[in-house]
Amino acid sequence: MFFVSETVTMGAIYFWLISKNWRPFEIFGLCLGALSLSSVIWMPESPKYLISQGKAKEAILVYKKIARVNGKVFNEILFNIERRRSTIEFYKN
Repeated sequence: MFFVSETVTMGAIYFWLISKNWRPFEIFGLCLGALSLSSVIWMPESPKYLISQGKAKEAILVYKKIARVNGKVFNEILFNIERRRSTIEFYKN
């Protein structure tokens, strides 16, 4: 959604202020949109979604990957404690 509005807005500004030849600018915006759409292939599922679907082991793998990219260490024990605490609070309410 962002890329569509960005492409339309920037295309309008470019066409209005700079040039009457808008095709190269539109092709550039199309390439950005295609690049962002293709990145979905490598993006992991949200850990929150995985946990809600009962896939805690997959969520742990995603958290470990996130921690590795950020240069941190994922603590699985604290994760399990927090997950149980949130489950208990959910059922209390």
